[in-house]
Amino acid sequence: MAHDGGRRSLQGKMTIGAIYRAELAQRLGELGYGIEKTHPDGRFEIAGISREVIEEFSTRRSKIEAAMREHGLGRTGDNPHLAARATLTTRAAKRDVERGELRRSWERQAAELGFSAETVRQQARKTERKLPEPDLFTDRGRPAAEAASWAVEHL
Repeated sequence: MAHDGGRRSLQGKMTIGAIYRAELAQRLGELGYGIEKTHPDGRFEIAGISREVIEEFSTRRSKIEAAMREHGLGRTGDNPHLAARATLTTRAAKRDVERGELRRSWERQAAELGFSAETVRQQARKTERKLPEPDLFTDRGRPAAEAASWAVEHL
């Protein structure tokens, strides 16, 4: 019985993650950002950000993939359950980091790559669409609303 509860908890977490990603992608699109879906589970990237920049800032993902390779577990997309385990085993202890210093570090890293978040923001502003504010739980037909309804009914 406890195992079933754990499975439901994982399903709930994954459902909430899918809702979050769907809403975030929808809202970013409304703000004018181009969205490129990268995975069937709803993960996406913002158009106009180079692969080099994405990979440079995806240090956590790199650690997970390296751990899976090291243990002969294949790629993260091939086995999400093993990827979830690798995610937990590679998690570093949380440490206090001064937010200002972290931001300055990211800005230096972006500058070294020739990346400007402001350029991406300006492009999005040029294409921003003014749409009515959606309601997550009542706007039927929206993927996030459907996922939320399913989660409420099943969890």
